[in-house]
Amino acid sequence: MTGRPGTGRPRTVGHARRGRTVRRRSAGLSPVRAGALLVMLVDSMIPEAAAKAREAEAEQLAKYRRRVRSGRSIFPKMGGYGIGFLTFVLIFACVLVAIYSKVGNPEWLRELFISENLTRRDLPEVFHGEIWRLFTPIFMHADITRDPLHLIFNMMWLYQLGSMIEARQGSLFLFVFVAVSAALSNLGQYFHSGPAFYGMSGVIYALAGYAWMRGKYNPASGLYLDAQSVAILLIWLVLCYVGMIGPVANTAHVVGLLVGMAWGGAAAILATRHGEE
Repeated sequence: MTGRPGTGRPRTVGHARRGRTVRRRSAGLSPVRAGALLVMLVDSMIPEAAAKAREAEAEQLAKYRRRVRSGRSIFPKMGGYGIGFLTFVLIFACVLVAIYSKVGNPEWLRELFISENLTRRDLPEVFHGEIWRLFTPIFMHADITRDPLHLIFNMMWLYQLGSMIEARQGSLFLFVFVAVSAALSNLGQYFHSGPAFYGMSGVIYALAGYAWMRGKYNPASGLYLDAQSVAILLIWLVLCYVGMIGPVANTAHVVGLLVGMAWGGAAAILATRHGEE
């Protein structure tokens, strides 16, 4: 047993070794362990403040994840096609109708027009039970051997816009949206110029208008239409409307765009009011 001179308190050799060991361990404390100890200390001192901080951090992270989307999340995989299921079905139906109208009997296409009566504007076939005529004109396009661009451009826009909206809001929403926008744009064109029209363009403009307004006023929705795409669609709309390109179903384009913008704007307002920024 040894002692420190002048203290009168003896200290053993083992006691001195334990003291050196404690000092070594304290001196070798890692930054990670020190940070963890600090967090534990703060949590024990101010538990309510720490809980609020963690809750705020989780909320900010959730908002960030809703805003940042990868290419895979925007355009979901459906097998090897890279598009949403309903979007694929719509494109397939349009292509199938276009091909069969050339290799099969084109007479059956008359059943797809909103009406076969060129003199009346009161939807005689629809009011006799042929309800499908309100929607089926969207599946017909110009002769693919003489004007393939009509089908190609519409399908390109449908692929981009349809896949994005289907990924964000589901196949059921896209189905309802396409059905409503098709019926309204077809009716608008029918009452303006008669039954001799066809094409997906009215629905395309509705999808674009929806994505444009929803993304502009409710970014957390994940929908987005860049300024260049908006400019292209609006310029094309004006060129067709003034007669530089055509003849085209201008009324269907305008009605579709207005329907999509109104729907997207209303959805953005409702989502914002419910706290989705």
